[in-house]
Amino acid sequence: MGQNGAVFAVADDYYGRVQQHDRNAQHEIEQFRAAYKHDPAAAPPTDALRAIEAQREQLVLEERARLASELGPEGFAKLEVFVHSAFGDVRGRRVTPGEPAQRGGQ
Repeated sequence: MGQNGAVFAVADDYYGRVQQHDRNAQHEIEQFRAAYKHDPAAAPPTDALRAIEAQREQLVLEERARLASELGPEGFAKLEVFVHSAFGDVRGRRVTPGEPAQRGGQ
């Protein structure tokens, strides 16, 4: 498989895996909204959503490591340069291996 194929395979795998995280988050939000209608004191699902976010960040790191392995150091470096020059740092930070997870938009 060529480098483009590897990138698309990893992206496709990531998309399939992350959909479950999205469904879990949506379920938590829907449950909270329903509970809030009956009880405005209902606690928001903050801890559950943070756990889902942490799982998603771990998934990003796993797929990033997979890309690095499949593309090799030079290919991965070229991909990083392309992504960050074309798309910028979308969330204001990059998730890199060994970086402590930041919570609450900090």
